[in-house]
Amino acid sequence: MIAFGLITTLFAVVGMAIARERGVDMLSGFCLGLLLGPFGLVGTYMLGSTDDRDEVMLKKGQRVRCNQCAELARPEAVVCPSCHHALAPAVE
Repeated sequence: MIAFGLITTLFAVVGMAIARERGVDMLSGFCLGLLLGPFGLVGTYMLGSTDDRDEVMLKKGQRVRCNQCAELARPEAVVCPSCHHALAPAVE
């Protein structure tokens, strides 16, 4: 019985972490992970919208925005994958 409680708590905490990374309310991730276990983790992962993920990746420096077409590209990219415009070099 104790193992069941620990496993459900683990799913709840992981659900919170996924929700935070995806830009979703952490309480939703906690509840889904607690009540649905691994299915709740998948549901939490799918909750985040693409726009929210893009903004999170921009803030973390995992993507840069093209000045020409405003599409996202990886920071190490030399040209935009969408419009093939030269991207500004990343400042480190």
